[in-house]
Amino acid sequence: MQATIKRIIPQTDDVSIFWLGLESQLHYKPGQYLMFAFPDIPKDKHAFSIVKYDPENQEVMIIVKKHREFTSQLLEKKPGQHMLVFGPYGRFTLESDTDAVFIAGGIGITPLFSMLEYLSTHDNSIRATLFYSTRTREEMVLLEELEKFADARITKQYRFTAEYPRRFSGDDIEEVVPDLYEQIFYICGPPAMIEDLRGQLIAKGVPEDRIRSERFH
Repeated sequence: MQATIKRIIPQTDDVSIFWLGLESQLHYKPGQYLMFAFPDIPKDKHAFSIVKYDPENQEVMIIVKKHREFTSQLLEKKPGQHMLVFGPYGRFTLESDTDAVFIAGGIGITPLFSMLEYLSTHDNSIRATLFYSTRTREEMVLLEELEKFADARITKQYRFTAEYPRRFSGDDIEEVVPDLYEQIFYICGPPAMIEDLRGQLIAKGVPEDRIRSERFH
């Protein structure tokens, strides 16, 4: 389907929020993504997580970080211009009956945000803990939106690696969430971060099939 760029909201030098109007209603699971293409090059598709969706106005929100040619061109677009949209796709989605730990590095917060928003707005008993790290506070996209989640079931831990020497470790997570074996883990960020944390969690006895991940550069 076709989408029209409605609003572009710069966040940092290389990251912007895009709101796009869709031709029809979007039905998706929290954590899924859409494929976008420029109308003149429909076969060159790139994935962006569905961050938020406004069904009343049929508008979807994505976050674009400058990374290679496609995102560089997309960040130069203006409101009123069009994109092609395909999907939604993806199996990195929320399980609705298990306490969860969400671990995000940088722009990897985008699919996790939609899961957390779903938990905060639906009647359920799931308890969630978010560990979110970026280099600086200014690079922490969606921080203001995350702080609106006042639900006591959602615990948030932030870390800025410019001030602290490393991202969250398995030990850090265990200090906050002692019952690791009862959680489902959702990890999204750079590949090296994911593999490192996966190894640490497995070493602590977390079954591998309880660790979900999606790579973001």
